[in-house]
Amino acid sequence: PISSFAKADQGVYQCIITSPLFPGMVLKSAPTTLLGVATISGTLLVNGTTPATEGAVQLLKITEGGYDSIPNTPLSVQGDGTFTLQNILLDKYLLVGLADTLTYDQALPTDVPGTAYWEEADTIDVVDNMPGLDITTVFKPDDQLTGEGLLFGVEQEDEFT
Repeated sequence: PISSFAKADQGVYQCIITSPLFPGMVLKSAPTTLLGVATISGTLLVNGTTPATEGAVQLLKITEGGYDSIPNTPLSVQGDGTFTLQNILLDKYLLVGLADTLTYDQALPTDVPGTAYWEEADTIDVVDNMPGLDITTVFKPDDQLTGEGLLFGVEQEDEFT
């Protein structure tokens, strides 16, 4: 087993064997790709201390064109709100908590560090196992907005309408 393997060590390797007893003889193995994996675990919470007994988490791998879901379907949390994602490639991700909206009315998809806005989500750079990665669910506000406000922008019409 390899005792220490970092994200930067991932790649294609080939074993090359030479011996001074046989000058000019070179043995080469087939190229082998080595990738590091880690485990991400934590708890989906509905407030600072109460676990979500129903819900899921979704890991999104950051790619040049956007995101890929890892796994393709969200992983359900255990009855105590805990989750474990195993064999996750060392890479950069977003982690989204999805408290069940039938059980937790007004729950929103919540990114780490506890935001409903993906633009504010923290990128998780998985370089080793990550235990204790908790997600506290954000809920829709109960209060209706009142008062006056301003909306800024540019109106643009489609050429074909």
